[in-house]
Amino acid sequence: SLMGIGSTYLVQGATEQALDCFTEAYEHFAASGNIQGQVQMANLTGVAQATGGQVEKAIRAFQNGLKMARQLRLHEREAVLLNNLGECYQLLFASEQALACHQEGLALVETARLRLVEADLCRNIGIDLCYLGRVDEGLEYLQRALSISQTTGNVDIEQYTLAALSFTQFMRGHSSMALAYAEQLRETAVPHNARHHLATALYIIGLIQQKQGNSDDATETWQQAQFLAHETNSRMLLWRIHTAQAAIAQTQGLADVHWRIAREIIQQISDSLQDHTLRATFLAAPEIRTILTATDGTLSP
Repeated sequence: SLMGIGSTYLVQGATEQALDCFTEAYEHFAASGNIQGQVQMANLTGVAQATGGQVEKAIRAFQNGLKMARQLRLHEREAVLLNNLGECYQLLFASEQALACHQEGLALVETARLRLVEADLCRNIGIDLCYLGRVDEGLEYLQRALSISQTTGNVDIEQYTLAALSFTQFMRGHSSMALAYAEQLRETAVPHNARHHLATALYIIGLIQQKQGNSDDATETWQQAQFLAHETNSRMLLWRIHTAQAAIAQTQGLADVHWRIAREIIQQISDSLQDHTLRATFLAAPEIRTILTATDGTLSP
C-alpha cells in the first residue's frame, strides 16, 4: 500500500518520496470519503514535512488532521496529532505552545489508557519543561517516557527519549551520564538501521568529546553525524551539527563555511514561516541568535 511504502521511505529518511506517497494516499481516501484514512495521512504528511524543516506546512497538516479526528471522536489519533503538533512548536522554540498541546494530549491518553502514545507525550513534555527551565520536572517525565517505551517495546520512542535524556544531562554538565545515554542510543540505532537516531547520538557524543578537550575526535564524530543527517534530510539536526563544527574549526575559512551552511538552513526554515509570531520566536532563540551573530546578519521577523 502507498501508506506502507511511504512509511518505509520515512524511516529511511527519504522524506520527499514519503511525501509523494502520503499525498497520493490522502487523495485516494478523500475521493472515497474515508475520513480515518485522511486523518492518518494528514499525520504522516506532517511528520515528513517537519523532518524536512517545512515546519509550518507540518503544523497545517496536523491541524487539519486534528479537526477531522475531533469530529469522529478518534481520541487516540487526536492525542497523536496533538503530540506531533506540539513537537512542531517545540522545534521553533515556542515551548509554552508546545507544552499546552502535549498536556492536552496526555490528559486524553491517561483517560483512555493509551500507553504507546503516552510514552511520546511524556518525552515531549519532558523536553518542553527542560527548555522552560523546569529541569527536574522535565527529567521525571523523560524517565517515565523511557520506562513506558521499554515496557511496551517501542524502540523508536525509546531512541528519541534516550536522545533527549542525553542532551539534557549534557546541558546540565553531567557528561558521563550524557555519554552513557548517547552510547545506549547508538547501540540501539545500529541494528535497526535508524540513521537519524545514529546521527543524533554522534552529534551528542561529539559535544561531549569537545567538552573533554578532544577536538579532533569531535570533528571526526561530527563529520559522520553530518553525513547521516544529510542523508536522512534531518534539517533540524543539520544546523546544530554545522554550528558545533564552526565553533571548533581549525581555520576561520572553514568556520565561515559551517556558519554559512547553518545560516542557510535557518533562513529556509524562517522563510517558510508565514506566522509572524512563530517566526519571531524562532529567530529570537539563543541557539539561532548565535548563528545570526556569527554571520553578521539578522533575518527580519
